[in-house]
Formats: sequence, C-alpha cells, structure tokens
Amino acid sequence: MAIDPILTPKKGSTLNDKTVSFANGNSFGNSDFKTPDISTNNSVSAPAKKVVKRKKTQPQRLADTTVLKCRTLQPFMAELERADKASIDDVVNALAEFYINNGLPDRQQDVFQGMYEMNVKRL
Repeated sequence: MAIDPILTPKKGSTLNDKTVSFANGNSFGNSDFKTPDISTNNSVSAPAKKVVKRKKTQPQRLADTTVLKCRTLQPFMAELERADKASIDDVVNALAEFYINNGLPDRQQDVFQGMYEMNVKRL
C-alpha cells in the first residue's frame, strides 16, 4: 500500500517553451548615441545656503569645562568673528560643520546629509 503525495511536481521545464526575439539581433550597442564633451574646468560656486535656526527646545546640558572651551575657542573661529555675541549653539554648530566638511570622506558626507535631511523633516 503506497501513500500518494497530495502535491505532484511538474515533470518538465517551461523554460524551453519561451523565446525572445530582438529587433537587431543580439546587438545592444547604439552607434547613434554621442556623449557631449563635458569640461570640468568651469568653477560654479554653490549658492549660499540659507541658515534656518530652529527654536531651542532643550536646556543646555554641557559641562562647565566644555562651555569654557567653546568660549575660549570663539575668538579663533573665523566664522564667528563677525558675530558680536555668539552663543554656545553657534560655536558647536560651526565645529560640527567644520568636521562634516573636512573630517568626513565624501561618501560619508553624502550619507550624513541624507540622514540629516531625513531627521530634520521628522522634527
């Protein structure tokens, strides 16, 4: 007495039944397509980014020594020379921007910018 399976597999392959034909045979090149010459010597300056400051929602939670370091570092930062009274937020933001632009490789900068934009939209 043999037990018959409920599901029976197909005995043949359906791959041989399907055929595909191309208009130009197997030639996939396009001889009519020409790429324009791109000169990389053009220096296009990026438009100035509008700085959007958000309302401060959290109290300052920094150690006194960290605040002292930021205040001491402030006169040496060219970005903050023009400001009469730069806040700790301005100093930390300038340090973060410097690290993002100079400390991260290009690939990580792109990833950071994507993550930052996504998180800003959530706020």
